[in-house]
Amino acid sequence: MSGLRQVGGNLALDLDVEGIGTVTLVATLGQHSEQVSVDTEGLSSHDFRIPRQGDPLKLRDMTLEAFDPEGALLAMREFEVIEPLDLPQRGMLAMTAADQTTLQNRTSSKGRARNVMTNMINNLDAEMADAVSIPAEKGGDARGYKCPDHGDGLQMVAGDESRHRCPVDGHVYGPDNTDAEHYDYIMGAFNAGRHKALAEEAWYAGVAYQLTEDIQYADRVADILVAYAAVYPSFPVTDRHGDPNGKGAARVLIQSLDEARWMVGIARGMDLIRGSGALTEAETDDVLENLLRPSADLLDSKRENFGIHNIQCWHNAAVLLASLQLSDFDMARETVYGENGIVDQLQEGILGDGIWSEGSFGYHYFALRALLPAIQSMRRAGILLDDSRTRNMLIGPIQFVQPDGTLPLLNDGSLQAFPTNLREIYEQAAALFDDAEVAAPLEVFGRGSTVDSIVYGLKSVKEGGWTDPESTNKPNNGLGSLRATSSNGDTFALVDYGPHGGVHGHPDKLAVSLWMGDDLVLRESGHNGYTEPWYHSWYKRTLAHSTLLRDGLDQTEVEEAATSKSFTRSSGATTLAVETDGIYPGSTMQRVVHTSPNGRFMDVFGATSDESHTWDYVLHCQGTPSTNLSLTSVGNIGFGGPYKYLTNKKAAYVDGDIVVTFTSSDGDLHTVRILGEQGSIFVLAEAPGYPSNSKHAVLLVRRVGANPVFATVVTEGGNLPSGMTVSMDIPGRALTFQEPEENEAVTLSLD
Repeated sequence: MSGLRQVGGNLALDLDVEGIGTVTLVATLGQHSEQVSVDTEGLSSHDFRIPRQGDPLKLRDMTLEAFDPEGALLAMREFEVIEPLDLPQRGMLAMTAADQTTLQNRTSSKGRARNVMTNMINNLDAEMADAVSIPAEKGGDARGYKCPDHGDGLQMVAGDESRHRCPVDGHVYGPDNTDAEHYDYIMGAFNAGRHKALAEEAWYAGVAYQLTEDIQYADRVADILVAYAAVYPSFPVTDRHGDPNGKGAARVLIQSLDEARWMVGIARGMDLIRGSGALTEAETDDVLENLLRPSADLLDSKRENFGIHNIQCWHNAAVLLASLQLSDFDMARETVYGENGIVDQLQEGILGDGIWSEGSFGYHYFALRALLPAIQSMRRAGILLDDSRTRNMLIGPIQFVQPDGTLPLLNDGSLQAFPTNLREIYEQAAALFDDAEVAAPLEVFGRGSTVDSIVYGLKSVKEGGWTDPESTNKPNNGLGSLRATSSNGDTFALVDYGPHGGVHGHPDKLAVSLWMGDDLVLRESGHNGYTEPWYHSWYKRTLAHSTLLRDGLDQTEVEEAATSKSFTRSSGATTLAVETDGIYPGSTMQRVVHTSPNGRFMDVFGATSDESHTWDYVLHCQGTPSTNLSLTSVGNIGFGGPYKYLTNKKAAYVDGDIVVTFTSSDGDLHTVRILGEQGSIFVLAEAPGYPSNSKHAVLLVRRVGANPVFATVVTEGGNLPSGMTVSMDIPGRALTFQEPEENEAVTLSLD
């Protein structure tokens, strides 16, 4: 016996028999045995069906024995096989027959589901008026499809894919009036959008076929698949720099992340029309071997490039969907159980507190958006994993929801909001887990209205799982939330002291953000995309965050979280103390943050060092500022780099308290009082915000010494409430305050 190998769901072997006569072959797996008699001379090949035991992709021990006509054992081989799964004639990875029936029933009567699906089909019908047209060039950076002068998205001139108009001034960018390099960039971005739109169309048309059983929609998917199969191998494998060996090199698009997201749509579309007859047998083979296989091979080859990362989550989802349709169970198993596979991402990417390791709620949900189609497909295929960490990933962020339903803009990542772009995730999650706690955001913020929400959601979800978030401390992720509820509304403070977050992290340890009532008072910087000219020079700099800088330098990027020294909740008050000695060599930094039962905020920030340094205590504020301090316009305030982004700077030397009142867009007042110290310099400036065409106020207090201390109190209204007192013991490194509603003074000490 030689050449033993698994081919799909079969065990294949080569047998060379001479002068023996009839040979009996017995294949055994567990309690299942299969026997065949071979009467042959010379070389022959034979297949055995690998038995199914109900746990696809698990390794099984199998034995193959060969006996002569007298029953004597000629040879025996023991080996491992991968338990396969049988794809039915119709699809099952994106939607089963039961799912189809459920979807049809949900849309049979008026309501949210019918409205969403009707809108999808109407848009499809409009698209299908034109024949499928695959861009001749690979896609570039889709984020670059905007006017270089105004930053607004371009619009294709009707009927002319070579010309694109700025909506602000009407200027048309075309091959005859645009420099070649910039025109190529615009066209690359445009082509990227077209490639992505076609993948989405394949997915939506597949859903439309399942919903209506109208073959025209299956035919549309088939047209897209066949068209891509004809050209996909010819697209060059390059990254955004043209390097064929680049870490994220791809074929159809500029990076493998985009290619994986594109392939998820393509593979789902393929699955949804299996058995429809829209593809001939030859066309099916063509699509599998010239589209799904080379794409899966390309993405699978990058398994070691990204490690535990949102990009690898998308790679895994795409490879899994493609490899299962290819019946490539070795590739599928590696995608689930192998290095950096789905199991590794779940176990290592989700930290103990349920937050994704990249330290950004944007990337938290971006990774989750990749994990969901993978988990959905695995469940349909009978590949079952422990989903407890996925459940934690869904619940963990709820503890950090801000008063407006959004999540803090930590590190890199776009705005994530429970009332808008997160609802479709929780629609799918509620169906996966059938769990009131997972479904809770839908109960509070409303139901989703996207195609995915309807296809993978439920008509009704379990209720009663919502519990108003309380103050919480998550030391694994280095996030502390401090909440208070008063007659003026909710106060929410966040302290970010977590791991750096890898390539998507910002050097902002011990940074804070603050809400009072419906108003953001101290804000995070966020960021406006990687094509932003000042992404690296401003948003990823320490100065762009509400923390402390030494000598105008960025903090050292430290992967470990700072130390949570204490976290206490008592009688409606919450206090968190954190400390780190890793971000500036030779210095230790401490921050104590407190929210009172009356919704007020106190902050004591200090450093200890063996030698004197210049320290800048920075607060990024929201609202229109006013102060009774006598300020003078200044130019350079020292240091370079990100400091150049501080504009409209006004400064003063101050010995007493610094009081700045902010007026919100709805007229609410909030007062920031920074307690004085002799020799301090105060700067009021403006800085780029989120979005990048906005500005917000920055308060900067500069002190020189080895052991500086900064103390701040933030309250509602235009000044301290009547009867409230605050004082600072600088040598004792402590803030003491007495609120009029309380009988006793409270002291916050760094020591």
